[in-house]
Amino acid sequence: MMSPAKVIERVTKENESYNRTKVVTIESICANSAVIKAEYKQNITHLDSGEFVIPAICAWNKGLYHGYMALGGAKNISIKELACAARGDGCCVFQANWTETLSIFKRIRAAISLFESN
Repeated sequence: MMSPAKVIERVTKENESYNRTKVVTIESICANSAVIKAEYKQNITHLDSGEFVIPAICAWNKGLYHGYMALGGAKNISIKELACAARGDGCCVFQANWTETLSIFKRIRAAISLFESN
């Protein structure tokens, strides 16, 4: 099992590899926080181009990081959107914070219980 910081690195890499609409980078990362930036490629944010960013996409990105961080053992997770392409900013910027990490055994148990409940 990975630490929350490693989870963020992995999810960011996967997020970018599955999206052709944006470039996702980690602006900063430390033991209990990270800043993630999603820059949409030209004209993706404009309605007239046929492709656009809506607030639901931003919520999906926040949920993606929150969920995987929880599986990585993070507790007291907070993800705030500092900039939003859907609101007219040049890109989306997310600030992720967490306060503690579960032991590897508790992380495994939490992951198993998550899948058992579904």
